[in-house]
Amino acid sequence: MKSRTFTLIELLIVISIIAMLASLLLPALSNARESARKAACIGNEKQLAMALTMYIDGNDGFGPIGFNYAYDGNWAGPLTWHEFLVEGDYLGTNKYPKYEGSRSVAKCPSYTTLNQGRYSLYTINVYLAGLRKDASSWDHPNRTPRRVDGITAYPSQCVYLSERADTPEISALGWQNSWAVMVMFMRTPSLGYALADRHAESSNCTYVDGHVDNVRNARFGLLHKNLGGPYYNSTLFHIWYGADSGSISW
Repeated sequence: MKSRTFTLIELLIVISIIAMLASLLLPALSNARESARKAACIGNEKQLAMALTMYIDGNDGFGPIGFNYAYDGNWAGPLTWHEFLVEGDYLGTNKYPKYEGSRSVAKCPSYTTLNQGRYSLYTINVYLAGLRKDASSWDHPNRTPRRVDGITAYPSQCVYLSERADTPEISALGWQNSWAVMVMFMRTPSLGYALADRHAESSNCTYVDGHVDNVRNARFGLLHKNLGGPYYNSTLFHIWYGADSGSISW
């Protein structure tokens, strides 16, 4: 009995069907992969939130300093809020996330190519954590840390951590170098203090009460209307200060 073979047209039809199915499935698989990365990123921030809570409990209600550059620029540690957590044994990870594996709690799983060695891919609210510098370093004034356990009016609205944009992410937008964004400011992102909307145009944010939420367009969504954001001063103060008032100078 003579066996039947596929004709060229039949083979082309089968190939076309396979290609069509692949075009339908690949975006769904990509979305599922990113959803998993976003969930892992939320898990990272929850671990960071627990470490911050333990630090606050052990330090009279104060969290780690946002950026500690008060020793004439010798770059000794601890330098950033993340390093304070590591050196105090509140966080079991490497002090230099760039040289740690891709599973580091200091790295977002959606972006593991960290440009700067000692900075986490998560950034802390400078209006809570504070900023300490020497006389010759930045144009920014010192900021006194606030007692985080004293933020009782709007702890579920006050952002403590978010995701920072790394230098290559900023360069691609034509903005300034983002080396300083281990702390986040209430400033226009074009000045180099940008958050990273790397989860389908959204960023994961940790709040003072410890919960983590995904914020759409956080890069501008946490800012004043004058900076391209949606908020006026009253809501802005809730977000950055956990209070009904605060400074909007920077």
